[in-house]
Amino acid sequence: MDYALIFGNIGNLGNEIGTGWSIEDAYAWAVGAESRLTLPVSGRDSACMLRFDVHPLIDPKSQPHQSLTFLCGANVLARFQLERRGTIEIEIPAQLVAGRDRIELSLIHPQPLRPADFLDSKDTRPLSVCFHSGRLSQEDPTLPVSALTRTETVAVVVGNYSALQLARIARNLPSLRGRCDFVYADPSTL
Repeated sequence: MDYALIFGNIGNLGNEIGTGWSIEDAYAWAVGAESRLTLPVSGRDSACMLRFDVHPLIDPKSQPHQSLTFLCGANVLARFQLERRGTIEIEIPAQLVAGRDRIELSLIHPQPLRPADFLDSKDTRPLSVCFHSGRLSQEDPTLPVSALTRTETVAVVVGNYSALQLARIARNLPSLRGRCDFVYADPSTL
């Protein structure tokens, strides 16, 4: 099972986004001290892997990182100290997804900052971590490994930020996985 997670108004997360978010066009900010996210799972007895493209709101002078903790119920899945944009990975153990079709995650981010306090901005929202996109994957033990890793075609998508988001969405479509890979190219670097 592969599920693309595209945040923002142009994304595919509707009812999955719970409280504690500020939705922008192409991303979503975690707001306040806690956010909620509900994700679909297959119910199989195998672990899931979550990957997110994130960047923290930091003030280099007073707060050089953002703390982020992922919980599933009372279970701590992962803790991060985010200093720059990057990809984070969270493993969800098999016992937490077996027999379920959805899981609820709590994201704890206790150090939100208000951009107006240290930037030339009128934004007074308490922001912590910006989520761009992600991927939830769960291995299907009935598929051979070669079926999961074979890529026959590569498509290059060139354009602005919308093109980047389209490449991410297409790359994570289950029907294209293993058949076509999508690579984004920024035209200003060509």
